[in-house]
Amino acid sequence: MRNSATLFCLFSAAVLFAQDNPRGEFYVKDEVKSFFSFHTQFQQYSDAAIGDINYMAFRYKWHYEGIVVDSAGAPVDTVPSLADSKRLYQYNQFSPNTLGMGLEAGVQYHQLFSWVDASFTPTQVSSVPGALKSDGDLHDVKWFRYGFEWMFGWGVLPENAKLNLIPSVGAGFSLLNMHFASNYQLVDNDGLGLYTLSNRYYSTFGKSVKAQLELRFALSDRLSVGGIVGAQAIWYDNISLETVGATNYSVNYGEMSGNSWYVGGKVTWTLPSVTETRLKETL
Repeated sequence: MRNSATLFCLFSAAVLFAQDNPRGEFYVKDEVKSFFSFHTQFQQYSDAAIGDINYMAFRYKWHYEGIVVDSAGAPVDTVPSLADSKRLYQYNQFSPNTLGMGLEAGVQYHQLFSWVDASFTPTQVSSVPGALKSDGDLHDVKWFRYGFEWMFGWGVLPENAKLNLIPSVGAGFSLLNMHFASNYQLVDNDGLGLYTLSNRYYSTFGKSVKAQLELRFALSDRLSVGGIVGAQAIWYDNISLETVGATNYSVNYGEMSGNSWYVGGKVTWTLPSVTETRLKETL
């Protein structure tokens, strides 16, 4: 009964909206506006998120302890060795504080907003420590991430208000890309195969959700600036390593966290709707 009443209310609202519309349509497509935004923000990762990145980069045991044998039965030492681990401890760990940026492209229909947000965290680098510069097999440890979210927002005040508050939510995906310190050798899950980790970036895919609040001030009919604050939750999958000697080696790390909160600024350029363009041409 309650579901039926809800459906009836929604249907009634749609009918009333269509009756108010001079064309009898659910919405007037000529009143839709396109917009483009650029945003940059300070973002802070949760302890779990930055802890997962630092553990993967500097503390992860890429091997089983002890001795394994090769296909001929000869013993082979697994690496990284204890000396390798000591070298990793000399690297600076990554900070939870980073800068981020992004581009948005979307549409606005009166107070309703919908857009795609392409966000990017620039490459974070932990350089080879000066004391280890002579070790030619070491690399800078690096990571960066990018992702896309489909966002939906609602302007609390009318669309022509100089000042507006726009809460929004969305979901999408993110990719975390990591470059490790050396060409470590890996032992597979059965302790039988010995592979070499390649000198390249490795990626792991994750699902994301985002909630954001924007305070927007219109400088003109087209240009507006605003402040944003929000939070993002990301769940990354296991990382898959393409190694020399094997096609793939999936690190059984479980889900990595990518959670963060952020605060920043946004600049938005809004294009006129077809209705606005026609009205300007008649004046």
